[in-house]
Amino acid sequence: MKAILRGFEMVFVLKVNFHKSKLYGIGVGDWLMETTSNFLACDIEEIPFKFLGVKVQGNPRKSAMWGDVISHVKSKLEVWRGRRLSHVGRVVMINSVLNVIPTYTLSFYRVPKKVLQRLCQLQGNFLWNRKENSRAIHWASWKTVCKTKEQGGLGVKDIEVMNMALLNKWKWRILKESDKPWVNILNSRYDNIKVKVLEGDAFVLSSRYSIWWRDLINCELDLPTGFCKFAGIINCSVENGGDTALWQARWVCDQSLSEAFTEIHERVIDKNTSIASAGVWEGYE
Repeated sequence: MKAILRGFEMVFVLKVNFHKSKLYGIGVGDWLMETTSNFLACDIEEIPFKFLGVKVQGNPRKSAMWGDVISHVKSKLEVWRGRRLSHVGRVVMINSVLNVIPTYTLSFYRVPKKVLQRLCQLQGNFLWNRKENSRAIHWASWKTVCKTKEQGGLGVKDIEVMNMALLNKWKWRILKESDKPWVNILNSRYDNIKVKVLEGDAFVLSSRYSIWWRDLINCELDLPTGFCKFAGIINCSVENGGDTALWQARWVCDQSLSEAFTEIHERVIDKNTSIASAGVWEGYE
């Protein structure tokens, strides 16, 4: 291992700082970890760990994974709560600071309902309560507060909608950046990911897939009223049909085949097939 790292230093003319490096073990004994740590002169850390502020290898469906995000938001609130801010100033604070803090985490993981409720509760208390432990009347529901000013709201960003938009951005990048190395890695792990992105339904997924991938694909299962699904606003270029879902993609008209021919789609056994695997595709050059 050390020889590989030394080779990396020679090729890229970079120096590995072993004193700042951390060692993580998966499925190995303590004795091996201690021996390797002493040999490499680096510290041993436990999983899950943080990378660029995001927890890695944890379960994002558990509230404990989001403890740091909630604590960070709460600490920011406590600094500004006692100051004489108007409601306009509090709205600006919520949008400019409080929604920026968890953005990086929200762009990777789907936020659980309990965590979402807790974050909205913190924001609501900051907006209406001037003291931390006091009780105040919330003059409007949080859904109304999150509406745009043209719709009668205050223009506060909706964390659930923002989370869904950030996750759907990964789907867009998968479709548009198919030649990127990270897309090839995902494709080798999850098989024909473009079709799964356009399907976006639970039956596409296997239990062997990671929680992150399942939550990414199924992020629209509890879609709020009035929002369109990602696949419903995407038009596909068929080409050889290998990356286009036969039933879910909008490749014929403004509707997918599953929407246009509902009864036939319900009787189809393999609903996840692509156009290319459904039959011979002639005339493509």
